Amino acid sequence: SDLLILKTIKQSVEMRNSVCHSATIYANAIMHAGTTVDTFLRENLDWLSRATNWAKFSATAGLGVIHRGHLQQGRSLMAPYLPQGAAGGSGSPYSEGGALYALGLIHANHGEGIKQFLRDSLRSTNVEVITLREFYVDDVRRTAVLALGFVLYSEPEQ
Repeated sequence: SDLLILKTIKQSVEMRNSVCHSATIYANAIMHAGTTVDTFLRENLDWLSRATNWAKFSATAGLGVIHRGHLQQGRSLMAPYLPQGAAGGSGSPYSEGGALYALGLIHANHGEGIKQFLRDSLRSTNVEVITLREFYVDDVRRTAVLALGFVLYSEPEQ
């Protein structure tokens, strides 16, 4: 894919237009699906950090699309965004949920190495972290369930 295309799109999109910002994030994920090429995201962290709510979820989950199938690096790549239990993690249920979703995408159909971690994340999100957001626990738990679905999809005994 051509990073110049993404750079041009980014420069022509007003930051206030969240739909175009999200579309650029999606385009990047699709263009680099399975390649581990996350150069655009790394070079535009300031621009990316302006994402809010579901755009934050999508940006984090997009890493799962980009790194799909690269099982060895998945968990360490997503570590900064994952829920940290009672400590509250990254502080955003959207980026934490996106990180769990990304892990599900990275390990889709190859869940042996991450299955237990996702189950533990699902169990541990019922901590008293509701100070961040009223629906914090539900958002993170939903995405943990979706991630488990990706991981367990091809396993006949599940």
